Amino acid sequence: MKKTNLLLGLTAICFLSLGSASAEDITINENTSWQPGTYNYENVLITNGASLIFNGAVILNVSTLTIDSTSSISADGTGYPAKEGPGAGTTSGTEGSGGGYGGKGGDYFTEGGHAYGSSVAPTDLGSGGGSWGGNGGGGGAVRIIVSDTLTLNGKITANGADGGWTTAGGGSGGSIYITTRTLSGAGSLSANGGSCNGDRGGGGGGGRIAVYYANSNFSGTAEAKGGIGKGYWNGKYGKSGENGTVTIQTPTPDAPLTAFTLFEKSHTASILSTNLTAQNITLNNVTVTGDLNGTLNFTDLEIVKISDSSFNNQGFLKAQFETNL
Repeated sequence: MKKTNLLLGLTAICFLSLGSASAEDITINENTSWQPGTYNYENVLITNGASLIFNGAVILNVSTLTIDSTSSISADGTGYPAKEGPGAGTTSGTEGSGGGYGGKGGDYFTEGGHAYGSSVAPTDLGSGGGSWGGNGGGGGAVRIIVSDTLTLNGKITANGADGGWTTAGGGSGGSIYITTRTLSGAGSLSANGGSCNGDRGGGGGGGRIAVYYANSNFSGTAEAKGGIGKGYWNGKYGKSGENGTVTIQTPTPDAPLTAFTLFEKSHTASILSTNLTAQNITLNNVTVTGDLNGTLNFTDLEIVKISDSSFNNQGFLKAQFETNL
């Protein structure tokens, strides 16, 4: 018996997040820092060598996002601090192993932090490396939802910080999760683990990157490499972190559902709220035929329908189901 979650569209498969009718354009031409949260804009341009810092977990909803070749979005070292997080590196005396996330952290005297989280829809912060004196934070969590075009000629990074203390492990890379209609440019994405930057310690594990698009002429690079471990003392070597995960592809039936923000503009719609109707249904012993045969039982099946606004007669099904095939 297998249990899983199901989300199916009626007319269109989407989560509706209605933005402000006056969603603004923004140009970032100097270093700027955003705190954790969700930011909604129409068109965003990052230019003139500017770096937009994502502190922790930041979600950006836009129609278009352009990052020129001199500029970047960075969440480097803004995840869990040293010795914290689900995959935190550990400390033995003064010796620190690497933090883990997409890949396991490098061992040094004690085991490196373990891997965790989703590879297809990554949204977690990276974990910090082990350390007696600090340093080695994990990478942050970058979530970017682009309803039209992402042009990336610069960089988007969520790298772990190096372990700067004498025997500190590196932090793991963080997460970069992007959905866009069109992906273009020749830039780079990275969620690399931090390295041991002192005398000895474990390297951080690589983070996780997932990018989904409908159309692409992107010719850039993406990597989630493990950080370098180094050093030797009392029979122990500092090991490098394992590589993380990278997924860049068009949507498929096995890919996660794409969630776009739909901005209701004042010239196309005059309302900023909508009415939803929901109905709960129980379906048991549904017959499955074809390549697989068996039964399907739905639990907590709910049909949600939008009954007004420009999204009239659209909605989704939400359910948990059990299969016996």
